[in-house]
Amino acid sequence: MEQRVSRLTESTSEMGELIQLLSVEQDHQAPIAAQASVGNAPNPAFAMELQLLSQRLENVESRFPGPAAASPELKLIEAQLKLLEARLPSDTFTIGGRTFNSKADVALFVEKDMPGVLFSLFHDAITLLESISDRNSQKADVMASMYQASRIGFDEDEATHAHSFKLIIPSIMGATKDEDKNDPKYPLPAVKDFVAWNPQDNAGGIKKHIQDGVDDVFLAVTESILSACDNLPAAAKLATEMLYQTQVFLIELCSWVDSFYLELIKTSQVPAGEAWILVASCLQKFFEVLHKFRASADRAASKMDNATRTTANL
Repeated sequence: MEQRVSRLTESTSEMGELIQLLSVEQDHQAPIAAQASVGNAPNPAFAMELQLLSQRLENVESRFPGPAAASPELKLIEAQLKLLEARLPSDTFTIGGRTFNSKADVALFVEKDMPGVLFSLFHDAITLLESISDRNSQKADVMASMYQASRIGFDEDEATHAHSFKLIIPSIMGATKDEDKNDPKYPLPAVKDFVAWNPQDNAGGIKKHIQDGVDDVFLAVTESILSACDNLPAAAKLATEMLYQTQVFLIELCSWVDSFYLELIKTSQVPAGEAWILVASCLQKFFEVLHKFRASADRAASKMDNATRTTANL
């Protein structure tokens, strides 16, 4: 059953239709999902629904031994399975005082609680780092992406946000993407040694640029959130919490870089250059792992770019 559910749910991309179905069942969804979350196991009502859908799915598959994508009954079962998927806890997480059960649950929140809210108000570590990057130092491909995005109504912040999902290493540390070849000699192309990171003069270096920039962006984005979400308390709370947690994380990351490097120098007695390569390699690996979790948004951004180019050619 799980394999068939996975195959069916992955085969349909009409998230708009799912949102409409979820909206109809919103009042019914909350209490059932709360009951189902106890022990992370489906309650009897869910179990019965899954059993009935499984039987119907088997019947449909027996009648259509070949591809049956066009079957109205199969599409109905697929939609119902997606509803169950949204109501069952799957990769549950809590942020801003709100618990999300699944990606579909997040999509429902966006539809119901964030109408018209700019997605560029919601930040993670990479989007915040891109927000503080010097606009004058952006690469040609970044500017091209921003131009393409502007043609479908994105402003500069939204275009920068969307482009960030294509990056592995943030621009401030020397942006690299999937197709770029990594140079093990310089894991972070723009930060080739510890002095470039922190000259320890309290005046320059990438670390200070990040810390000062994060403070400035935090104030600006907070003001934008209050303005854009004046009548949307749930959206305002989520955006503010994401911004705060991201700010705290980046500050702690900067502190970790210093402490780890200095500890290596003190305890291992390795040359400064080798110590920095190890620290930079750890950061590079962190960004690579983070990129894997952001890949789905990268694919969405690529679809946006393709749609923009298609529209421009019409």
